[in-house]
Amino acid sequence: MKLFKISSLIWIVIFFVGSFFIWFREKDASGVSNTLANQIVSLSIWGFVFICILIAHLVWHHHLIKK
Repeated sequence: MKLFKISSLIWIVIFFVGSFFIWFREKDASGVSNTLANQIVSLSIWGFVFICILIAHLVWHHHLIKK
């Protein structure tokens, strides 16, 4: 259970650091200016990826509870 808590904390930190990076960067990797629309799209994709990770993490937690 301790490993689950540590990995949860690590994923939360990665999510917030990535979100702040996406929000405050001047230009994206292709050199396009980071407008509000681009930020929203990027954050939506970032959020979708982390929702998938969250689902996998909750399945792992459920598996730990059964043991």
